[in-house]
Amino acid sequence: MMKLTARALLPLLLLAACGQQGADVAQPASDDSASPLPPPPVARASITLGSFEGPVTDLAALEAKPFGFQSAILAANGDAGIAAIRADGEASTVIETIEAPYLIATASFPTGDAILSLSQSGDLDLLDPEGSGSIASGRVATGAMSDLCVFSGDETATAVVVTASSTVAFVDVSLTGEPISVVGTPEVIDGVIGCAAVGDELYLRTAEGWDRQTASGAKPTPLENAPVLVAAGGEVFAVEPVGEDARLLVNGQPFDTQTADGEPLRPLMVEPAYGNFGGVLRDGALIVLDEGLGLHLIPWPAIAKPMGWPGQLESLLPDDTVMPVDGPPLPSLELDDGPLDLKEPGAAPREPYGEDELPQPPDLPENR
Repeated sequence: MMKLTARALLPLLLLAACGQQGADVAQPASDDSASPLPPPPVARASITLGSFEGPVTDLAALEAKPFGFQSAILAANGDAGIAAIRADGEASTVIETIEAPYLIATASFPTGDAILSLSQSGDLDLLDPEGSGSIASGRVATGAMSDLCVFSGDETATAVVVTASSTVAFVDVSLTGEPISVVGTPEVIDGVIGCAAVGDELYLRTAEGWDRQTASGAKPTPLENAPVLVAAGGEVFAVEPVGEDARLLVNGQPFDTQTADGEPLRPLMVEPAYGNFGGVLRDGALIVLDEGLGLHLIPWPAIAKPMGWPGQLESLLPDDTVMPVDGPPLPSLELDDGPLDLKEPGAAPREPYGEDELPQPPDLPENR
C-alpha cells in the first residue's frame, strides 16, 4: 500500500485551491407510483460501553493485536482529557493532554501507535497511548477547528487539519519526538468543512458533498453529503446519524438503530472502528454516541449483511504489527563463564565424555 506524506499530498491541495469545479452529480428521479418501501433493516449495538457526564466532541478507535478485545475506543471529553475504553467494556482509563482535546485521531506505525489530539485553538499533541505523556506538540492552525484526519505511514504519518475558515493544512508527525510543524503553506479552499482519509485517498467535504483529491484536481463524487466516510472492501460509504429518527443513513439507506438491550438508539455522532475489536466485533464496528452521551458499538456486518455490502472494515495496522501482550515474566537463567550444566539436584558434576566413551543409541527391535 502506498504511504502518503504531507509533501506528497500538498500538490493535491494546491490544485483544489485553484477553484476547479466538477459537474453536478445526477440524482435519481423520484417515483411517486412506487410501492411502499419495506421497513429499514435494524442495526443493533452489541455492547454499551457506558456514558459521559460532560460533552464529547470526537470519537476514534485504536486497534490492538493479537487480541481485539484489548482494542480501545477513544472519546474527546473536554477538560477531562481523552477517555480510553476497552472494546469489551472491562477497563477504561483517561489519557491526559496538554490542551483540552477537541478533535482526535490515531496513527499506527510499525514500531507503535500514537493518538493525535487537536485543541480548539489549533495546538496538535502527539500522545503515547500507554499514558506516558506527550511525544511532540506544536501549533498547526489558528481560529476554530473543523476536522482532523490522518494517513498512517511507515515512519511518518500525515495529519490533515481543516479549520472553520476553510483553511487546510498538512502536518507530518512521527514517533521520533521531532517538533510538529506544518508542511508547506496552508491553503484556503472555498467551502471546505471536513476531510476524510480513505485508504490512500484524501476526500474533502463542502456544502455540496465530498470531492476526491487527485493529481488532476478535485473530483466530485456521488457520495451522500454525510459527515463520515467509511471504507470497506474497496467501496466508500457515507454515514450520517439521525438522532430524532433513531436511525443511521448509510449511502442514503436508513437503518433503525437499537441499543444492546433492544431500545431505540438515537445517534448523535458516529465514527468507524477498523480491524478486530473482539467477538462479534472482529470485522470492525461503528462507534455511536447517542443523544444521552451513551457510547455503543454496532458491528459493521449488522450494517453490511442486509445490503450485500462488503462485510469487513479491514485493519489499518501495518501487516507486521503485533502489539505486546501482558503476561507472566519468563524465567531467567544466569550463566557463568562455562557451559550450562543440567543435572539432577544433589548429583556430582558429570565429567566430559572421551571420544571412546560417547553414549551409544539403544538397540531397536527388528521389524517382524
